[in-house]
Amino acid sequence: MMKKPRSATTLAVTGNDTRNGRAVFRTPTGAWSQDVSEAEVAESKEAGENLLARAEADARQTIVVDPYLIEVAAEGDRLVPTRLRELIRVSGPTIVEIGDAAALSRAA
Repeated sequence: MMKKPRSATTLAVTGNDTRNGRAVFRTPTGAWSQDVSEAEVAESKEAGENLLARAEADARQTIVVDPYLIEVAAEGDRLVPTRLRELIRVSGPTIVEIGDAAALSRAA
């Protein structure tokens, strides 16, 4: 199901890598990167829909799952998502994995 962005004109496509489940962003070369700053951007709704169509073709090839458009903004030379949900996805898991928890308790 395609999620519609608000009315922003700077858009990128995100999805999840089928190999490891991580959040990824479609790049101008058609690759997928975990770095949102490498994402291809679209400056209009029509360009965003075209970008999403290419990402959905990748989903049909099981490279990614559930691609959708997100709003992004430039902060200096970086791109950052504008919505909290996407900022959290970019930052990685919000829980500590079991192996990490053991390492944290030994360090304390």
